[in-house]
Amino acid sequence: MGCALSADGRRLTLTGPLTEQVDFSALPERLDGDVRVDASGISRITSAGVVEWVAFITHLPASARLRFEACSVAFVNQLNTVRSFIGDGRVESICVPYLCPGCGASEEPVMNLEQLEAGLPLTRGPCATCGASLELDVPPDDYLAFLARELGEPLI
Repeated sequence: MGCALSADGRRLTLTGPLTEQVDFSALPERLDGDVRVDASGISRITSAGVVEWVAFITHLPASARLRFEACSVAFVNQLNTVRSFIGDGRVESICVPYLCPGCGASEEPVMNLEQLEAGLPLTRGPCATCGASLELDVPPDDYLAFLARELGEPLI
């Protein structure tokens, strides 16, 4: 997994698979204040990767405030499964998967939380390849389950 921290320590970019091979041990001490985390490049997350990630989140200094942007589908799936996945961090935007029924093309536009409060649009379009309307490729209520926590509402 690629993990790049900007020179000023305010932006962390994550790319590739999150597995047991990731070593976050030196990172927590380098994080302080507001840090934007670009999670759009996380391609998959294994169960061992979840363990490594949660250990990293647990060892963050109290002064580090993580703000997650463009969370990949793999990242959102873990948000919905593991309550402690981002600790006290906040999600600001996520990638939303759409699929074209005509040609099979996919698209994952980034949507911020304000756009999602009313729910996910079931269609989007047109497809850049064939012109058909793209269809949401996940069950909307399941995909946005984490949102209730982000907005401080109880999960049903």
